[in-house]
Amino acid sequence: MTYGGYTNKGINSAITRFIRNHQKDAWVGDYRSYGGAANYPLLGGYSMKDFEGWQGRSDYNGYVTNLFAHDVMTKYFQHFTVSKWENGTPVTMTDNGSTYKWTPEMKVELVDAAGNKVVVTRKSNDVNSPQYRERTVTLNGRVIQDGSAYLTPWNWDANGKKLPADKEKMYYFNTQAGATTWTLPSDWANSKVYLYKLTDQGKTEEQELTVKDGKITLDLLANQPYVLYRSKQTNPEMSWSEGMHIYDQGFNSGTLKHWTISGDASKAEIVKSQGANEMLRIQGNKSKVSLTQKLTGLKPNTKYAVYVGVDNRSNAKASITVNTGEKEVTTYTNKSLALNYIKAYAHNNRRENATVDDTSYFQNMYAFFTTGSDVSNVTLTLSREAGDEATYFDEIRTFENNSSMYGENHDTGKGTFKQDFENVAQGIFPFVVGGVEGVEDNRTHLSEKHDPYTQRGWNGKKVDDVIDGNWSLKTNGLVSRRNLVYQTIPQNFRFEAGKTYRVTFEYEAGSDNTYAFVVGKGEFQSGNRGTKASNLEMHELPNTWTDSKKAKKATFLVTGAETGDTWVGIYSTGNTSNTRGDSGGNANFRGYNDFMMDNLQIEEITLTGKMLTENALKNYLPTVAMTNYTKESMDALKEAVFNLSQADDDISVEDARAEIAKIEALKNALVQKKTALVAEDFESLDAPAQSGEGIENAFDGNVSSLWHTSWNGGDVGKPATMVLKEPTEITGLRYVPRGSGSNGNLRDVKLVVTDESGKEHTFTVTDWPDNNKPKDIDFGKTIKAKKIVLTGTKTYGDGGDKYQSAAELIFTRPQVAETPLDMSGYEAALAKAQKLTDKDNQEEVASVQASMKYATDNHLLTERMVAYFADYLNQLKDSATKPDAPTSSKGEEQPPVLDVPEFKGGVNAAEAAVNEVPEFKGGVNAAEAAVHEVPEYKGGINAAEAAVHEVPEYKGGINAAEAAVHEVPEFKGGVNAAEAAVHEVPEFKGGVNAVEAAVNEAPEFKGGVNAVQALVNEKPAYTGVLATAGDQAAPTVEKPEYPLTPSPVADAKTLEDKEEKLPATGEHGSEAALFLASVSIALSAAVLASKRKED
Repeated sequence: MTYGGYTNKGINSAITRFIRNHQKDAWVGDYRSYGGAANYPLLGGYSMKDFEGWQGRSDYNGYVTNLFAHDVMTKYFQHFTVSKWENGTPVTMTDNGSTYKWTPEMKVELVDAAGNKVVVTRKSNDVNSPQYRERTVTLNGRVIQDGSAYLTPWNWDANGKKLPADKEKMYYFNTQAGATTWTLPSDWANSKVYLYKLTDQGKTEEQELTVKDGKITLDLLANQPYVLYRSKQTNPEMSWSEGMHIYDQGFNSGTLKHWTISGDASKAEIVKSQGANEMLRIQGNKSKVSLTQKLTGLKPNTKYAVYVGVDNRSNAKASITVNTGEKEVTTYTNKSLALNYIKAYAHNNRRENATVDDTSYFQNMYAFFTTGSDVSNVTLTLSREAGDEATYFDEIRTFENNSSMYGENHDTGKGTFKQDFENVAQGIFPFVVGGVEGVEDNRTHLSEKHDPYTQRGWNGKKVDDVIDGNWSLKTNGLVSRRNLVYQTIPQNFRFEAGKTYRVTFEYEAGSDNTYAFVVGKGEFQSGNRGTKASNLEMHELPNTWTDSKKAKKATFLVTGAETGDTWVGIYSTGNTSNTRGDSGGNANFRGYNDFMMDNLQIEEITLTGKMLTENALKNYLPTVAMTNYTKESMDALKEAVFNLSQADDDISVEDARAEIAKIEALKNALVQKKTALVAEDFESLDAPAQSGEGIENAFDGNVSSLWHTSWNGGDVGKPATMVLKEPTEITGLRYVPRGSGSNGNLRDVKLVVTDESGKEHTFTVTDWPDNNKPKDIDFGKTIKAKKIVLTGTKTYGDGGDKYQSAAELIFTRPQVAETPLDMSGYEAALAKAQKLTDKDNQEEVASVQASMKYATDNHLLTERMVAYFADYLNQLKDSATKPDAPTSSKGEEQPPVLDVPEFKGGVNAAEAAVNEVPEFKGGVNAAEAAVHEVPEYKGGINAAEAAVHEVPEYKGGINAAEAAVHEVPEFKGGVNAAEAAVHEVPEFKGGVNAVEAAVNEAPEFKGGVNAVQALVNEKPAYTGVLATAGDQAAPTVEKPEYPLTPSPVADAKTLEDKEEKLPATGEHGSEAALFLASVSIALSAAVLASKRKED
């Protein structure tokens, strides 16, 4: 009963059934809710259930029950032809949105070629009586079915031929428990008959029954099939798993006698899963248990793969080992960490298919091996080390495979791992499917090249489905899910504890940041939000087609956690795709919602600090180029990334990780601009809906999910009411219809927006066309809305005016364009500085220009940086010492003393805001820094008069040498006449690649990553190293002899320690103050270091 609605359930013609009952199977089945002929057809009908995975159906017990409850009697009747058909009186039925009259069949007579007569009679003509759904069946006047129970003869073999007398049988089945009495045919009326319970092991539990007065009484289990014979029977000899290289690959024989067992054999047994699927279980063993069997039928000198499904609920090691006689390969897993979401797999995570406890962690565990010249003694061993909890094995498969993934070799082993997806053994190895769709026929699959149709350019296609070769790993349309798409597991690739690996792959992505590369450890907790989201390290990936003619390459560094359960994968973020104005089929086909991967490589490396900084920069530069975040949150990130770009080449791993951690905290604190209302903006969403297709789906940014009213219809004209948490300005509605089909597409619409004062603003639309293109209602003004009511008064689809639906309801918010950076002050300062003639000054100007160019080219420039560089240039003067700075000295000479004119002006002709710089005790470039005293500073930046600075005594060096002791002027001015933004760093409690990091104070984080509804652009806590995305080279810039950039921001622990010394400005730990303080020190140190080098 799988396909179509109630109008598509087979042939319901009584005339056709009368004529062709013995010839066709496609009769209406018993599906009561569909009414009419489907409400208990008297002659039965085909009822389909299966157990081999089609559409996720793996319920073996359900299959058996359905077969005997429905199909046995239906097929019995089809051994006869209909000779007479009597209808009853019409009855009234109400279903599927209508009430109607139906005339049921009440009695049908059938005969066969031998003259046997079957009469089928409905027990009641009253549709409201339970007996309407019961029948009595007689064969030559003898009852063979009465209501819920039947004892029906079956005298044909599988080909319809008559059985010999000693093989004739009767099937017994009763949907209810209780005793039933039956009259047997006269030729069965001997003294004894033999009853067998039917199971997956054949005929079992033989009972010898006495026939008395030609009758027997049966008191047996409900919904359990039995068979009755006149003589004793035996089961045929089974040959399990022929051609599969091993005997009984699925443990279906019910015995382990073909295995050689070492260790405590009593702890290895065959049990059934919740889905009645036999499995090997090893549990409670005090020593290692191994089961070994020969692999047969293998070819000499041939490459093979073998796998076994394993669900390990224990921390004890479970292994698969192949010994070819010349070599042994083995793979193991500890406790399983990935649930199974494959709908076609018998051990998936549905309750009816689960292993135990309503869950299944079954995943395949592989061994790749090559046979030698002698294949007579190749063995397979399954083993489990000592442990109390259970390990389950099932479904062994051995097959030829030509992959070469391990250091260019086929056999499981060490070396650089490479997967080009051209010779995948099964599935998406080394990945397994995540829970992004739940248990489903997944959209993630191996995509085969069919040039030109699968490649860029065909019909506007933006990305290649296949990146290289004939196959790539493709994910279709799973954007905005906030869930895991796929991941590695330790049994497929093991990131060993404490070792660092470079992970690279080529990828195609249709939109920015809809998918992310993630690093995790342990079981991914999809139900948790925010920082609890499996402690993911997340790297969003930019699109690959707007600035590139081919796929991009991504590179990441991953260090194995001490727990040994590190994994990597691809995650669907909460970000929406950008379909560039396309919709429906075009948006789907052109790849805006897709992600493809190819040429995966995982290589163990020796980590350096420079590797970390270069990879981090490559990862962050695409982020800082984005325009969908607020200026305040993005500026802080830009400045930190700029600082990182100037790190020394010999920076230590620890220092690099510390600096990157600070940047990642700023990245996680990015605030996305709001262009439209999202689900979190609403206090309540109330609309008629089909289960699972609520109105919230219209605000999830995913055009693949729908708001759809009840499939039964009748909801046109019923309002969808949306109440906002607080009045919010909106300017219009964009209605995005479903991508395919027409059911519920809005035609006429009434939209009422109630503003904060209670005034209603009403908009009506008529005759929107029936297509999947977005439709707009422009308010022509901005309304501060408190409540929105949308009503589809006419709609398209089957029958018309039955449903309402939407892929997205986008209520647009007013947008204010950002003001471009004011470069006039810098340009004036540069023009003035370029007139200087001293060589030192000319070099300084060139260095500033180089740094400005690098910042500009890489979208790193901020207002504060522009103002600082302008101020620096303004302080340059011929025949005068450079601006205040510490200097580097290895000798005993005294530093120069600079007399600088007093500066009392403001910033950009306005008085600057008052900020005070906290005492600075940190280091420059990861070295111990000097202790500075802060003299009063009364001037501003970019003013005509230069500041008066006294040069402090210089006693130290720069860059890991002794630092100078100098005085820093008090800073009371602002930047660009505005208070510097206050940026707080979110709490960071994790380590960087398993190294503990500093504890930082943080604001509360209430967002989530893995929830169905989460804040816009939420990000999980950072717990690992930074990495790279995009195929551009690491950024380089012509650097001066010294870093002409801010040094990395002092760590938050230092700021916390100094908090009591901060002036009462209301800007505790201000990023503006930190930036200006650190950049002043770095630039000043650079100037004097350059001078010292010449001396």
